[in-house]
Amino acid sequence: MSGGGYGLGPKDPRRIGPYRVDGLLGQGGMGRVYLGRDPVGRPVAIKMIKDDLAANAEYLRRFREEAANARRIARQHTAQVLDFNIDGGSPYLVTEYVKGQTLRDRIRHGQPIVGSELDQLAFVLATALQAMHQVGLIHRDLKPENVILSSMGPRVIDFGVARVADSPHEPDRNSTFVGTLGYIAPEILDSRPATAKVDIFAWGATVAFAGTGRPTFGDGDYEQRRYRTLGQAPDLRGLEAPLRDVVERALHKSPTMRPSAADLVRVLNGGAVLGAGLDEPSAGHSGEPPAHTERELILEQEILRRMGM
Repeated sequence: MSGGGYGLGPKDPRRIGPYRVDGLLGQGGMGRVYLGRDPVGRPVAIKMIKDDLAANAEYLRRFREEAANARRIARQHTAQVLDFNIDGGSPYLVTEYVKGQTLRDRIRHGQPIVGSELDQLAFVLATALQAMHQVGLIHRDLKPENVILSSMGPRVIDFGVARVADSPHEPDRNSTFVGTLGYIAPEILDSRPATAKVDIFAWGATVAFAGTGRPTFGDGDYEQRRYRTLGQAPDLRGLEAPLRDVVERALHKSPTMRPSAADLVRVLNGGAVLGAGLDEPSAGHSGEPPAHTERELILEQEILRRMGM
């Protein structure tokens, strides 16, 4: 949802529902995203679902449910969901159009983000995830391409609406986005269910990329990056403490050992008190217990100790 639209092809629609289509912003596993205008001329991003997904009744049911929940997300740090429609054979989702440079482009064309700017980025991304998790959504694809550095501050886009049909087995083989595998949690690569903790892992990898300027689990082919994600420690060289300690915890191989988004917000905001039962509600059938285990509390207190809190 950044920059301007690309030219439309002969098969691209010129209108989607009441929205005029001005250009193509991108495409992925779910469908194509267009730059459009609402009836009063405001720019919007319109995600149109692929035909094969549109023909799946269960997919559409989940899409309706998740899109409705997504409209409840606080809009301060995300691209707000404005509208959705599953009738008429061409389901679509409309969000606020966020203009700006992606985090990946910022790092590609400059230096890593450091100091208070990096701290702010980490806090805003954690706050956005907390807002999603509170309404029962999991982003599932947080990465530098999905963070827009807008004039109003960092914004998270393309959150996990209607991603229920994604395959957890080979998440990067057919992806058009470079580096996605480096942000996918180990449990997904092991074909285990996605919980809200997959977003925490992606948060850690995204913040580490922003602060070091390189992929946390390196480059290479699918198998190389998969192997590193599953079995090797993240490369956090150059990431400064105390943020490094929080990122390292977020990148733990075990989801139960990662903090929640609420924990991240609390720690990054200078909070000094943690207690059982303060985790946000589990998202997307996560199966996670609402309260922290004793071991989780000990590790979270250790993070606070290292941060001098």
